[in-house]
Amino acid sequence: MRRSILTLAAWAALSLSGWAQDWATIEGCTVETPEIVEAALAPYGLDNLRDDAAQIANSKGRFWQITSSAGGLSYLWGTMHSNDRHALDLPKRVVQDIEAARIVAVEIDYRYPTRAAYREGQQNEHWWLQRPLPLSDRGLDPDIAAALETRLLDSGVAANAIPYLTRGGLVSFALSDPCDDFNAGTIPLQDDRILMLGLIAGATGVGLEPPKALFHRLAEDKALARAILSLYGAYLEPVTPDQLNAARSTQMALYLRGELGVSLTWEAAWLKDRFGAEEGMDHLKRTDAYLVIERNRDFLDRIMDDLKTGGVFMAIGFGHLPGEGGMVEMLRAEGFDVSRIVLPGEVE
Repeated sequence: MRRSILTLAAWAALSLSGWAQDWATIEGCTVETPEIVEAALAPYGLDNLRDDAAQIANSKGRFWQITSSAGGLSYLWGTMHSNDRHALDLPKRVVQDIEAARIVAVEIDYRYPTRAAYREGQQNEHWWLQRPLPLSDRGLDPDIAAALETRLLDSGVAANAIPYLTRGGLVSFALSDPCDDFNAGTIPLQDDRILMLGLIAGATGVGLEPPKALFHRLAEDKALARAILSLYGAYLEPVTPDQLNAARSTQMALYLRGELGVSLTWEAAWLKDRFGAEEGMDHLKRTDAYLVIERNRDFLDRIMDDLKTGGVFMAIGFGHLPGEGGMVEMLRAEGFDVSRIVLPGEVE
């Protein structure tokens, strides 16, 4: 996906009905100096979130070395799907290993391999329904449907076209980060920069899943689509620009420190408040079961043979790394030795 599950989780700390998407101002989106703002974590508290994160396997660390039983050496990096300058400023060691890689693998490679594929991609038939289905009939909370509609309109989708969007089309817009809008088309997301660096250095670029995989999967599963839309639609509910900036600063600081598990526990705590414990956890579990665990399995199956040989730099959203269903544990279950590389500025 173009952004991690966690990037916007903190934004909706306070819902302000009636606001348009103008709450995502460039001032609110711009993080000058990443730092943990305690007020952004209220009422949960940083210490409580860290205690909960300590129960999550591999909760710390963005960068991991993978060694196969045959001695093949590869690397795993947890990305932030963002074009924020702090996300794009990759550690020197990470850049060196990207440029030395034989293969650079990202979640989705959006390049077109042929002219026919390009023509097919421009048609975007998988985005559209033959018959309209209004957002009000999609089983969503009215406030969340309103936030999604605002996001769609703000992204240039005509009001009369919204009912024709497929589940995958709606989710694709819901996954997009309003703060990335200001640099879209000019500055790449971190994942795209990683792929670009590898290609410039002569590596082979690999997509770990087809670009249409999300659309096909959601076409089969209405409940999954509803869970993802509920989750990400809630992230799009408005906050004040100051709250937005505090949350983004905190999220970026946690990422740069390698405290991935704290982002996970922060998200879970907020979802319980937003939806209630039962519904919030149901949305999160359904979403993670597909976006993280199921896709991790697909990613690993796609790149397994290359990992055994070595020379792979695998870059996937940081939410894919921690936990029992995370990529680190999946790799270990397949017989790989996986060890963390602590980068400057990260917690031990």
